[in-house]
Amino acid sequence: MEKYSITIYVCFAVLGVFADAMIVKNIDRPVRATRNFVSNKLFFPNKNRLQPLTEVSEQSSTEMRCEAAGSPPPTIHWLFNGKRIDKESQEDSSKINVDGKQRLGWTVSKLFLDCITEKMEGQYTCVAETPTKRISTYTDLYVSNDYMEFLEGNLVVKSSKRKCRKNRKGTPARIVMWSHNRLDEEGTTIQIFCRTEGKGVTVAWLNPDGVLIENSSKYQILENNDLVIKGIRNMGSRTFTCIAKNKYGKDTKSTFVYAVPRRSVPRRQDIQ
Repeated sequence: MEKYSITIYVCFAVLGVFADAMIVKNIDRPVRATRNFVSNKLFFPNKNRLQPLTEVSEQSSTEMRCEAAGSPPPTIHWLFNGKRIDKESQEDSSKINVDGKQRLGWTVSKLFLDCITEKMEGQYTCVAETPTKRISTYTDLYVSNDYMEFLEGNLVVKSSKRKCRKNRKGTPARIVMWSHNRLDEEGTTIQIFCRTEGKGVTVAWLNPDGVLIENSSKYQILENNDLVIKGIRNMGSRTFTCIAKNKYGKDTKSTFVYAVPRRSVPRRQDIQ
């Protein structure tokens, strides 16, 4: 078998399997691709879990961020007091392109809470899952009563010192789940996430050269706005950009994609 050397830089954060900058270099011995390389893993990278307690003031707004990594790439959804928070455009379509070769993926999700009231106080859970595994992390949201009291006739009236700044016309376009990083073998068809919320949101994808992507023999944009890249080849490290916008605002996220030559997929014992 032919010997060769390779250097692979992968921007994945790791717990045991990944590394912030995983470097495989100077492999002067045969290396063969293995379908089971780092397969069936799911974890929160860098121990990136939600804080046990989140305290916010009434009428304020906040956002929660959750990250999960694994193989195959995980999807993320949220629970409030044990009940799923439904996001219409976050429906999972990951089964469309599962071909048994899905490798490493790092997924990020944000939960936006606007104009917070006491009714929104409770436990929020981030759930990351693959077809075979599920993990979760949670935070308890505490809403502080930041009131100011004044007399109105003979009554003492309480009024929040804060005024909600939520746009009454509509919510700006927001990307609420996206693929942060993807690593896979050349020739594999991959799906990278871009799930949104907001009214009248349109989504566009840009390729690494900044050119607008349209459905073709190479690309497919799904109904949930995910991008399918068919047979990634000779890409090295490339960045794809998802742009979501409506008349109230715009949001942009990028996904780093690394295509690894089939014969260069390292075995676990080759990772230093």
